[in-house]
Amino acid sequence: IAPGATPTGDYLHPSEGLALNTLQALARADSSTALVAAPGSGKSVTLNYLIGRILADSPGADIWVISAKNDSFCGLREKERVIVFDGENPDLAKEVIDNFYTSYKQRKQLLESKRESLPPLILILDDWLVIADSLSKLYSDWNYGSKLLDVLLIGREFNTKFIASLQSFNLAALGIEKMDAQTRMCLNLLLLGNRYIKNGREQESYGVLELILNRGDIIPGKLEREQIKSKYLDIKAVSYQNLRPVMIASVGGFVVALMPQLSNRAKPIASEQEYLDRVFDLEFNLTATRPHHPKPLSEVAKKIYEYFQNVKTKTPKTLRDLKKADRLSGYSESELIDGLAELVKTDQVNSDAPDSYSLPDW
Repeated sequence: IAPGATPTGDYLHPSEGLALNTLQALARADSSTALVAAPGSGKSVTLNYLIGRILADSPGADIWVISAKNDSFCGLREKERVIVFDGENPDLAKEVIDNFYTSYKQRKQLLESKRESLPPLILILDDWLVIADSLSKLYSDWNYGSKLLDVLLIGREFNTKFIASLQSFNLAALGIEKMDAQTRMCLNLLLLGNRYIKNGREQESYGVLELILNRGDIIPGKLEREQIKSKYLDIKAVSYQNLRPVMIASVGGFVVALMPQLSNRAKPIASEQEYLDRVFDLEFNLTATRPHHPKPLSEVAKKIYEYFQNVKTKTPKTLRDLKKADRLSGYSESELIDGLAELVKTDQVNSDAPDSYSLPDW
C-alpha cells in the first residue's frame, strides 16, 4: 500500500467510514498501539496502511521495523529500516531496540521548547510474540520490557511510540511485566477478526475479538459490553458473508466497525472526505432515484450538540468532558461515542485528533 493510499469503492457497511477515521486516528496518535489479530484477519494490510498514513503525515518520521518476514513495509526495507529477525543471529534485533531506546533517552534530555518540532520516532514490532519469546530466552539478563514500558507511559511527551503486531491477546507477552489495568489504558488497541479461505478451506479468526467482549477488565461496565457485543454481532454477519475483517478498537473509547477494503490496486477516490461522503450516502441514500432525506439525529446526538453550543470555553472537548456534563449524565460511554460519531459523520462536530471534538465554527 502506498503512503496515504485510500480505500477502494467497494462499500458494504456504513461503519467503514468510522473504521477509516479510527485508523487515521491511530496513525496520528501519540501513544503506542497493540494490533492484535490471528492469521487471515488482515493484520499485515492494516499495519501497512498505518505506516503509510504516518509517512504521508510525517515524511521525516524515524521508523524502524523488526519482523519475522522480509516485507517492504511501505518502502522501509529499501531504506534499510527493516530488520528480519534471525534466531541464530539475534544481535541485530537487540541492537535496533537498544538504539531506538537510546534515541528516545536523548529526546528526554531536550528542553520543552525543542520537543514540539520532533519528528515521530516509531518502533514497529511485527509478529512480536514469537520474537519476544526468543529474545527473552537468548538474553535473560536484558530487560527490553522496561524500555517498552517507559515508551508506553512517557513516550507521547517526546513523539515516540511503538506499534506491536500480535497474534493473540496476551499483552503481558509484550515483555511489560506491569501490564495492569491502569497501564493498559495507555495502550491503544486494534483487534481484527475475519472469515477467510486458505488452501480451498474456510477458516475463521474471530476469537481475539470475542475474547475481549467478555472481559470486564478491558471493557468496564456490563451495559457497555452488551452494547458493543450487539454491534459486533451485526457487523460480524456482514464480515462473515463478504470475507471482510471487522475491527474492535480502543482509542479513548471503543469502536466497532467493518474494515474498509484497503488497497491501491483500484483507482483511488479523490479524497478521504469523499470516501466518508460516499459512506454517508450508502447509509442514507440507498438508491440513486430515491430522494435524499437525512436521518434525524438521535436524542443523545442532539444533547451532545446542545452541550457544545452552550459550553463557554471554546476549546476542543474530550469524551471525559462529556461524561462530566450534567446534561449528558444519563447516557453511557458507548451512547456518547455513538452520538459523537453521528455528529462527526454529518459534519456538525469536528474530530481533528483522537478524542478531541469541537464545533466547526470554533
